[in-house]
Amino acid sequence: MSLQMSEVPKIVRTIEGNIILKRKSLYVKRYAKIENHIFLYKKEKGDSKIRAQIDLRIAKIKKSLKIQQDANYIQISLNKDSILIAIENVDEFQNWVSCIEFNQKSDQEQQEIIKKQQQLQESMLKPSQTMPVQKDGNLLDRLDTDGNNSQASKQTRSRPRGLKSNNSAKFKKDSLTPQELQQAKQRLQQLSSKNWILMNGKEGSLVYADRKVDLSLNKQLIQELKTSEVQREKDSINSKTNVVILLLMFSLIIGIDFLAGLNISQIALLSAKLLLGLLTLGVLGKQLVNKSSRKNLKQNLIESFDVKSVTYLVASPDEIANILTDEKTRQFWDPCLKSVEKLADDTFKLTYQGGELNSFIIETVKYNFVLDGEGNYLIQEKINSDQYRYYELQQVQNKPYFMRITFYGRVTPVLFECRGKDVYRGLNYLRNFVSQSNRPSTMQLVFQKSGDNVNEMFASLRTTAFNDYIEEEDESDDEEVISENQESEPSSATNDNKSKSQLEESKSLVRAQSEKLVESATVMVADDEIYTHEISTDTKIVEIKSIMDWDSRLHLYKPENIKYLRMAQAKFKEYEDQIPSAEWKILTEDKKEGLKIWQRTSESGLKCMKAQAIIERKASDIIKVIGDTKYRNDYDPVYDHSNFLEKVAHQTFIVYQKTKKVAVVSSRDFIFVLHLNKMPDGTIYALVFSIDRDDLHPPEKNSVRGWLQLGGWKLQPMAEDPSKTLCTYQTEIDMKGSIPGFVMTQANKDIGYQIVKLRKTVEKYLRENP
Repeated sequence: MSLQMSEVPKIVRTIEGNIILKRKSLYVKRYAKIENHIFLYKKEKGDSKIRAQIDLRIAKIKKSLKIQQDANYIQISLNKDSILIAIENVDEFQNWVSCIEFNQKSDQEQQEIIKKQQQLQESMLKPSQTMPVQKDGNLLDRLDTDGNNSQASKQTRSRPRGLKSNNSAKFKKDSLTPQELQQAKQRLQQLSSKNWILMNGKEGSLVYADRKVDLSLNKQLIQELKTSEVQREKDSINSKTNVVILLLMFSLIIGIDFLAGLNISQIALLSAKLLLGLLTLGVLGKQLVNKSSRKNLKQNLIESFDVKSVTYLVASPDEIANILTDEKTRQFWDPCLKSVEKLADDTFKLTYQGGELNSFIIETVKYNFVLDGEGNYLIQEKINSDQYRYYELQQVQNKPYFMRITFYGRVTPVLFECRGKDVYRGLNYLRNFVSQSNRPSTMQLVFQKSGDNVNEMFASLRTTAFNDYIEEEDESDDEEVISENQESEPSSATNDNKSKSQLEESKSLVRAQSEKLVESATVMVADDEIYTHEISTDTKIVEIKSIMDWDSRLHLYKPENIKYLRMAQAKFKEYEDQIPSAEWKILTEDKKEGLKIWQRTSESGLKCMKAQAIIERKASDIIKVIGDTKYRNDYDPVYDHSNFLEKVAHQTFIVYQKTKKVAVVSSRDFIFVLHLNKMPDGTIYALVFSIDRDDLHPPEKNSVRGWLQLGGWKLQPMAEDPSKTLCTYQTEIDMKGSIPGFVMTQANKDIGYQIVKLRKTVEKYLRENP
């Protein structure tokens, strides 16, 4: 019996296309190619400058042993240089691995493999069949990154699993009848045309209602506190009265013994003692059980309302559909879900249980996954045959696997009584579940020509390359592993010289602007004046606006500055993830000032600091003080001066800052990005992180250039009183040089106490700037 042709192992001699690779601490997308034993990559296919070039015959290769559906890795190392490639599509990963393994062989070994391949294929053919053999004997000339045979491979891009343009396994054009599809579109049109009011924007999703809905317990809590305070006063008075009565009772019991000498019957004395003893026990028991009771508060909803929730997610439509219809994992992200039963394909019985044991809701849900003629994805949930919920999946422009998900549903009093606010938080829980599922797990690896511990290296990857890669990154950061015998065309050399000339001219212009900025203490603004609301001419922060749609503003910014905005967005997530970390250990607790300071050691060995305290002023007032350098020394005594060097985006700046020399510790200076934003709930963030831009401001004499990994303020209005603000201050600084650990610990205490000093500085600012 002859074997099928598909069982013949593939030979991949050449492969090319766009891949995701890790450069320094960032993932970037680059064009790569393997041909004639050489791996090379450059920024774009048409770019003449090769960023890296490695001979695979002498390189060390490490790859994922267990193929994953979320991310697979290949590391190519030569001497001290290393390139880490992340590939999500399994077939694409196998093609790259096959090509690398083939190009590791010598020319003679390759010819032997090709010859064996031909013999094996000829033995599988029937006598009447013939197979054309090309002149070079290669049966599989070229593959693009999608695994398609092609003489001229097309440039492609890496994509997450399951995402193929208009080729989804779950979503079908005939999932609904034309009449049902028309009705669904009409319902969506009615829902989208409503006047939506923002309810919640704190948890990664924006939640809207079609009318104003008060789901807060504030009023009930205030009334309950008043009642509790009155009851507490009554209990206090009763307690003091009971103590006086007990003392009186004990005095009478003792006094009865002195009446024994009088002509009084012993029976009467004993009876009096017994009566007083019983009364004492009664008063004592009343004292022990007399506690103020607080009724259990419960949220109530009177009328039904429609809800809309919007979030962004890195996932494919099929991935989202599979999670919705996976009965085994649904309970991991769907709160209050007690059980799920699959009745038929894409039909489920969902049972929800509320806080009370007798509170149950049963839903029979039928899913339809629709791909309309315009390439839009729609998920319809038909509940109990008469209600509908919808998920609209839209691909963000230029990011085919970055989905904008809009959920529409209806919240009824019965649903709200059983599930509470979880009834409209489901999309946020789904988003978090998918994000956590996309994190790479620890991998088993096979070692080739190396004995290094790659398990630790891959396990240390904190997020997937596909969630965090940057489209346009500074080319100067690329690792250059160029062979000495690399030749360049005359035209490319001319272009390079021209580029260098333009770069020098640009740097000279930036330096001139920077010097002018320092002299005049003003801030340069863009010609279209899109930033005029943020910074005044004397470097004061004027106003912070809430910006959630950064992607719609990218066309306003210089292409080379977009990377800093992307980095700021990644740092925002890192900042939030660090706040609840269990690694924090209490360093100082000042109960008088209401201040807590924590410290932890980062993975790189740096001593990090977190401080929290309440300032009884609005967040908008506090950020004005933080942003006014005139008042900086009032709460930060080591501060020397700072300058705004360049504006890169809305509320995003490159800043130079210098600190004073303290005792034997030299002054430090930093170049960092300052990113400010306000959340829909009023929380204001002012985050800073260092970047390599010494060209904007070279290190000053007698100063050490430090590195600020991450730091900044979170100013969160108190829920019970928005005029008060919970201030969180975090820092992770590499001061460079030789500074003992105990000195950094003391420095962290001093930095943490800035919140206490800031509290007084805010009052001073408001007095002087009414």
